[in-house]
Amino acid sequence: GYCVFWIVTNAMHCPYCMGHVEMVWEVTGLGRDEIAARSAALARGDMSGFSKAERDALQFARKITLTPAEINREDCDRLRAGFGEERAFYLVLNSSRYNYM
Repeated sequence: GYCVFWIVTNAMHCPYCMGHVEMVWEVTGLGRDEIAARSAALARGDMSGFSKAERDALQFARKITLTPAEINREDCDRLRAGFGEERAFYLVLNSSRYNYM
């Protein structure tokens, strides 16, 4: 969830919100070095540390932020395939909400 928020805030160039994400990562137990490594990897577009389903979610978050008119059924079908109907719904909902925030 929070990596999706990081992707949205990065695409919007909002370091303020990215800082919130990183604070939440710290609260959940990630160390500062882990947070820095995760942020750096995501900033480079390196999603190799994530599963295919997670990469699909991160790519969806970037796409809905930068080119929302290009979201199509295939994008949503990939989320459904990786996460199931309910979790895919929440990924779409939260990706949209993060853009609103």
